[in-house]
Amino acid sequence: MLIMRLSYIFPYYALSYAAGLSKMRYIDFISGTMLGILPEFFAYSMIGKNLEHPFSKGIYFPIIIVTVIALLTYFISKKSKKLLDK
Repeated sequence: MLIMRLSYIFPYYALSYAAGLSKMRYIDFISGTMLGILPEFFAYSMIGKNLEHPFSKGIYFPIIIVTVIALLTYFISKKSKKLLDK
């Protein structure tokens, strides 16, 4: 759940529905969701706070964070797929 929440590809409602249909434990769903949405939450909050100064360092940092997290989850999913195929 954590990797899927960090990926930014899947819509939250579809992930929640799929998790409800699976045999995922409730505590795994809640903890994966809470940890997965925190980076996005903080990044978007920082962007909103710094919208008054669109060319300041404060607006580029959260954009870089969101991009790095998206790339990390992409590479982690590629690596895990290779491991599962073996």
